[in-house]
Amino acid sequence: GTVSVPCHYGKTAQGSPKYWCRGAQWNSCSKVVETERSEVKVKRGRVSITDNHSTSTFTVTTENLNLEDAGIYWCGINIKGGDDPYSLVNVTVLPAVPSPNPTARTPQATKQPDSPPPTKTESRFSPTAYIAPPR
Repeated sequence: GTVSVPCHYGKTAQGSPKYWCRGAQWNSCSKVVETERSEVKVKRGRVSITDNHSTSTFTVTTENLNLEDAGIYWCGINIKGGDDPYSLVNVTVLPAVPSPNPTARTPQATKQPDSPPPTKTESRFSPTAYIAPPR
């Protein structure tokens, strides 16, 4: 899955670099991704960051989420000569639940001569499975 986190800021921070930081404590977190130029998307591995001045929001997107991505993150703004404003984001990742795959091929049993028709059963992973009756 993919998650996008919007981080809002005041107009005075428009020209400042924005970043996404991971760690339990703000003062010791490590930057995952940071904007380099105004409103230009930056991607580092599975994580990207985009700044939108018109909405005063930068958005951090993580693709192909896995359970290890869960944890404490921080939206931060790099203010020259001042304290960086930041906000905490707690990311929770839940295991995926298998869903039916409509494009999967449905297994079919071959019909034996003089046998009753196959029994139709529902399967959790394929839309329909046909199982031959016991001989």
